[in-house]
Amino acid sequence: MCSDKVIRRAQNQRAYEKRKRSSQAYLVAPLPNIPRSLRVMSRSTFPIMKTSPLFQQEFRRRDEITQDDHLAHWDNFPPYHSSSLLTAYGISGFLELIQGRRLRAQYQYEESRLVRYKTTSEPVFLQEIHAEITKCVLEWSELNKLLKTAGFSDVDCKMGRSLLEWKAHRIMDLLADWKAVKKGRDSDQFIILYTNRW
Repeated sequence: MCSDKVIRRAQNQRAYEKRKRSSQAYLVAPLPNIPRSLRVMSRSTFPIMKTSPLFQQEFRRRDEITQDDHLAHWDNFPPYHSSSLLTAYGISGFLELIQGRRLRAQYQYEESRLVRYKTTSEPVFLQEIHAEITKCVLEWSELNKLLKTAGFSDVDCKMGRSLLEWKAHRIMDLLADWKAVKKGRDSDQFIILYTNRW
């Protein structure tokens, strides 16, 4: 009887240690290397025309962002198809629409992610941000290389550059999120960061 308790206690201890190691594995995974050129780009002036009527028109739409809406194509790498909106508004006005859509997509995503933060364990949430940073850095590097080597039209270059700058800022936002979550839930740094951002 006594030996059964000892065995059970030892099994429970091993299971606890295994869970603990598994949990810590999420925390020790190193972040991907953030290229210096990405960091420089993220610190550069990135004009988001928040007061523009076109920006506001797109940002304040109530419908959910989908991959088949009329602006989704412009979140892919160039080359791009022509657009009647681009013809109607010119490249500056069209960029305002695109930025409004991108910021709305980010807001909708971060709203749902805040719910996940409150309902998911800290190690798992950190791992999700880590995976997103890794994916975004890879995409940024691929797009950066593409823009340097491919012979795109002027419109494709400008729209591709806008996407590259957007991704650079997004990566640095994610990096700030990751650092805030690592400080622990007791610090509320992630909530403060989210509130200040929006």
